[in-house]
Amino acid sequence: MAYRGRFFVRRRVWRCGPYAEVELYPVFQPPGKRRSKCRPTKECQARLNQRDAERKAKRIVQANFTDADLEIDLTFARPESEEDALKEAQKFLRKLRKVYREAGSDLRYFLIWEKGVKSGRVHFHLILNAGPLSRDAIEGMWQHGHANSRRLRMDETGLAALIEYLTKKSRKGQRRQYQKRWTCSKNLKRPVPEIQDGKVTVGEIMTLAEEIDRRSAGAVLEGMTLVEAEAWRNRVNRGLYIRMEMAAPESWHGRPPVARYMSGDFGEETE
Repeated sequence: MAYRGRFFVRRRVWRCGPYAEVELYPVFQPPGKRRSKCRPTKECQARLNQRDAERKAKRIVQANFTDADLEIDLTFARPESEEDALKEAQKFLRKLRKVYREAGSDLRYFLIWEKGVKSGRVHFHLILNAGPLSRDAIEGMWQHGHANSRRLRMDETGLAALIEYLTKKSRKGQRRQYQKRWTCSKNLKRPVPEIQDGKVTVGEIMTLAEEIDRRSAGAVLEGMTLVEAEAWRNRVNRGLYIRMEMAAPESWHGRPPVARYMSGDFGEETE
């Protein structure tokens, strides 16, 4: 039987420059009595952990990089083990950090690694702040294969599409190998959510979910425009889970973004 205990609605808001993310979800009281029937499977929990890692990666990148910064692909001319490849990437970053410091600048980076499904070769996607070196100079410092750099391209979703592509691509063909496949410099800002409990009523979250289902919802933060909205009902606990992404006008490219909507159910009834 589905759990129908008391709950309140929690709202979490992450602000990352001109972008924002809002989550609304139920918090049940007391929290321990429904665990035996509602605990997710190991596979489900792994998927949830992977999703949370991907969203955390996106927020960090959104809060720290702009279209003045760079994305660089780093490959190896010959196969390297994942451990050895990571060591070489860290050596490369240490060399970059030294040059940046000598020029009076701090290196900020976000590194994602990927292993080819067919080739088995490890390669890296590096996002770093523009600094004292030209793109050609940075590429020339990588001595293990090809290095290809480009300016970051921002839109109303910021770098969300890029990070989603890279983090999901890093586990393509490895469905059960859910793990964090990125690292970043310690000097990056880590967005912390603003948390409010009980300020959103059950009626309000139900109305918002209906608006998302009808593709008519708007932004819930002042001065922002809706970019993406998801509303999902958990068939086990009957709770509504809402997630919304928004962007400020300074991030638009000529016209307001057209919002994307998703809605549906997830989970299975438990007898």
